Amino acid sequence: SSSSASRRALPLALLLGLAFAGATSGQLPLAIEFVVSEPSPGDEDSPAIGMRDDGRFTVVWRDGPAGDTSDILFRNFDADGVPFAAAPLSEAANASQVDPAMAMNGNGDWIAGWVSDQVAATQPDLIGRRTTTNGSILLSESQINATGAHDTERLQLACSEDDSYVAVWKDGADGNEVYF
Repeated sequence: SSSSASRRALPLALLLGLAFAGATSGQLPLAIEFVVSEPSPGDEDSPAIGMRDDGRFTVVWRDGPAGDTSDILFRNFDADGVPFAAAPLSEAANASQVDPAMAMNGNGDWIAGWVSDQVAATQPDLIGRRTTTNGSILLSESQINATGAHDTERLQLACSEDDSYVAVWKDGADGNEVYF
């Protein structure tokens, strides 16, 4: 894809009632599809989503030209799919931020993580950021992995009710092993 002014929208199928009706009846409701992201000159891809117990949800995604500098954005939605303004999650300028993942607990507190070359361009690291229910960012970005990564990808996160989290990822440094 080119980095021209054309943009790709991030479609998301909102499954109203899925968390409630689908769990009891065993049937999936029909989806209402709508655009999650706001207009942007770059490509928008790699969405991840988390949902609170009350149906409100948050989507994170990568925004920017492929292979160049890019940002990780997030957007909160109420239970009816009404969006709030999209906001940047990543802080680093002139860095490649890709492959976001997120986890949200039932209260709506969440963590997002992504692969970034902001620490060392030759060894991408996993960077993360925690937020509160309303999307207020709690802390600055922090590194998730303790060791220098070499070919980090496929980050997955889980978050508990007490806001603790765990992360797993694949790192090709030693033969494509999975790390915790």
